[in-house]
Amino acid sequence: MVDSIIQATAKNLGMDTSDVAAVANELMLQLHRAQFERNEVEGADYMGASQIGTLFRALPRKAFFHFLGFYEHMQLGQTEWEQGYASEYLARLAPRNEWQPYTHQMSGWKKGNYWVGRK
Repeated sequence: MVDSIIQATAKNLGMDTSDVAAVANELMLQLHRAQFERNEVEGADYMGASQIGTLFRALPRKAFFHFLGFYEHMQLGQTEWEQGYASEYLARLAPRNEWQPYTHQMSGWKKGNYWVGRK
């Protein structure tokens, strides 16, 4: 049986899987929030080409380089990705009762001005 990413990471670092899962959960939450609250004027753009330096400064170098490699390959493999696909995958992969409890985490977020006038 192949270890999950969390299990493999925990094993490689000699850490407990619950600790690694907690760090992964928080890191993804913070990336999601940064993108949601993105303000082009403030340069808080984590994924746009013009401000990728923000992410470069925010993560350790190893994490940044591997994230960027992952992101590039994800885009190469998903060139047909359209708006709404994430929701479609979520609906296919997990029942509402699994993901819905986490939506409250976004309740205090304020959509950044980058998204004004965008879908």
